[in-house]
Amino acid sequence: MNIFKKMFTAKEVKKVLAALNLLESHFDDCIFLFETVKQKAEQITLNDQNRAIHAIKVLKVTPQNVAIVNIMEAAYDCLLSGDYHIRRGALLDSGEEIRRISHIATEMLIADGYISHEEADKYRADVSEAIAGSG
Repeated sequence: MNIFKKMFTAKEVKKVLAALNLLESHFDDCIFLFETVKQKAEQITLNDQNRAIHAIKVLKVTPQNVAIVNIMEAAYDCLLSGDYHIRRGALLDSGEEIRRISHIATEMLIADGYISHEEADKYRADVSEAIAGSG
């Protein structure tokens, strides 16, 4: 990752990146692949800085919730890649760990009141559908 890209970012983006680092403790049971997902979430954050800035400044979303959403997006991208499948629709153990990361992130957003149970259920159904079609 380009060091200058991290150095010359808006304070909102820096807060999201810091939040990503602080979230590690919530993913202790899947820490090995959390690092992979976290790196992808950092890339998502840095590649679309305006989205993070808009979410925090305009929509008043907390940096932690922006970070969690980016973790969910990164996990979804990993699962969609097919790299964590044993065959179409069937995940390797590493894929199941990434699905668990996604589930934990979803539960965190529900607990914070950022999304409803219905929204979480729809997201989980989307993830399951994506898994079924990938691999």
